Amino acid sequence: MAQKQKIYIPTYISSIDYKPARVLPHVYFWNGLRETDAFYIQSYANGNINSITASAFDTFPYFDNYNVVAGQTFPSTGSLSLLFNNEVAQYGTTPNNSLYSEYWSSYVNLLYNPRTRLIDCTAIIPLADYFKMELNDIVEWRGNYYHLRAINDYNLSNGECSLQLLGPIITDTISYIFGGTCTFGFSSQVYIPSSTTTTTTTASGPTTSTTTTTSTSTTTTTAAGTTTTTTLSPTYTIDYLIVGGGGGGGYSNSTSTRAGGGGAGAYVSGSTSISASVTFPIVIGAGGAGGILSPTAHSANGSSTTFNSITALYGGRGGDNSTISWTFGGNGGSGGGAAGASSPGVAVGPPFYGFDGRAGGSQGGLYYGGGGGSAFQTPPNIYSSAAGKLWLDGSYYAAGGAGRGCYPPSPGGAYGNGGAGGDATGTAGGSGVVIIRYAGSQRGSGGNTIYTSGGYTYHIFSTSGTFTA
Repeated sequence: MAQKQKIYIPTYISSIDYKPARVLPHVYFWNGLRETDAFYIQSYANGNINSITASAFDTFPYFDNYNVVAGQTFPSTGSLSLLFNNEVAQYGTTPNNSLYSEYWSSYVNLLYNPRTRLIDCTAIIPLADYFKMELNDIVEWRGNYYHLRAINDYNLSNGECSLQLLGPIITDTISYIFGGTCTFGFSSQVYIPSSTTTTTTTASGPTTSTTTTTSTSTTTTTAAGTTTTTTLSPTYTIDYLIVGGGGGGGYSNSTSTRAGGGGAGAYVSGSTSISASVTFPIVIGAGGAGGILSPTAHSANGSSTTFNSITALYGGRGGDNSTISWTFGGNGGSGGGAAGASSPGVAVGPPFYGFDGRAGGSQGGLYYGGGGGSAFQTPPNIYSSAAGKLWLDGSYYAAGGAGRGCYPPSPGGAYGNGGAGGDATGTAGGSGVVIIRYAGSQRGSGGNTIYTSGGYTYHIFSTSGTFTA
């Protein structure tokens, strides 16, 4: 077994006399529980100052100035700093980026660029469009594109409001992929193309206006003297499901204390608008291995699944009944069940996409393993598996694994399911999945399986790859 992590406790010394320091509140990332060598906390027993009891612990809550990337144990170069990278990481590797560089630097650079400015203007925005608009959307005003910085004093009855726009957006000030449509009272339907080529000539005779997309070509003739050619990259809406790999089920080396079931991978779903020809990398998280009694191999957490910068966390492993260090369930998108009466794993985030595992229980002197949590619920009883969650295609995903007990174990296998606890061998967790669907016939490419049903096209990724819109 690998050497366990030592606990790092920050020390604050206010003077050479070691007087107590007044430490102001700090903000940290919560990075779950970490294993360590056993330590003890002493307290009075039931309030009796003449009786002291000691409780043993082998995990500690891990807070840090750096977040932990999903699927890893400690900070890495891909983590983010709360302190603008002004402190060396006590665990892992000091990251390259901070919350500022990730989320704010482009905006602040644009705000203070001498070639951009804040514009105050008025508009009439239909209520249906108002509900869809978000800060930092791209809007057109008087022939230039701007970031939407604020919508103020919106009148629900007639749509009148005041806007604050940041820009104009210039090639050398910010890089942005345009897409989508908006309608305003000061402009007719406004298309935001990823690339636009306009050629204007003055001549006698008719006007020819040609609009070309990746799937259509339209030509319109009017009676004027201008020729305009516009190339647009169309957008369309997709629904997506992202499920992390399920945790492996534990093993048991005792007929009186049994192993826990693995937790399901996190379940993340939603809709988004994408532009044609854009490629999205997809990483499918593997299911965690089941525990093995001989030669000893402990159960493992699953791995996270990612698509379009969205991560579905892995499922926590089921507890092994071997040593006290491994009987607890692992934390993850859904928590793993505990071996016997140990502690189950919890669903971590943020946000929380799953449920906690279950602690085991006893019947007739036998301790049964707890079931793993799912994306839909905690196990209905101690050792049973928890049902998965229904998606738009009519199937269920991300079910928790059953603890080893008087109920027959459910297999891992299916996408994101946690593995069941076993005797000499636990069941492996199911691998993650990404499913993309959109209305109509096939437009995109990529995926292990592509099919059309009920007016929708589905792309199923059971292994890592790329989706091209």
